Amino acid sequence: MDTESLIAHAQRVAEDQGLENEAREALARWLSQPEELPRGLRASDIAASFQRCALVFRNADLPRVYFETKLRLLVSGKEIGTYRLITDTAGNPEDDYLEWAHEL
Repeated sequence: MDTESLIAHAQRVAEDQGLENEAREALARWLSQPEELPRGLRASDIAASFQRCALVFRNADLPRVYFETKLRLLVSGKEIGTYRLITDTAGNPEDDYLEWAHEL
C-alpha cells in the first residue's frame, strides 16, 4: 500500500468510527462532573474545538497502534486546556486525558 492510500484509509476509518464525535461525547461526560472543572468555571463556559485525529503507530509509552483525537478547550476564545481520547484501531475507547493549562 502506498503512502497516499494508507493515509486515505486511516482517514476513512476515523470518519467511519466517528472519532471526533466520540471525543466530544466523552469530554461532555468529564465536564458534567463539577469536581473536574477549574474553580470558577462551569461546563457551559467551555467550548471544544477540534484539533487533530492522528494514527499513532510508534510511541514509547503505548506500544501499540492507536488513534488519538484531540480537542482544544476554550473560554472566550482563549485556550485553557486540551482533551485527548485514545481509541484502538477498531474505535474502542482505551483511555482519555483532560489537561488544564497551568495558569488556571
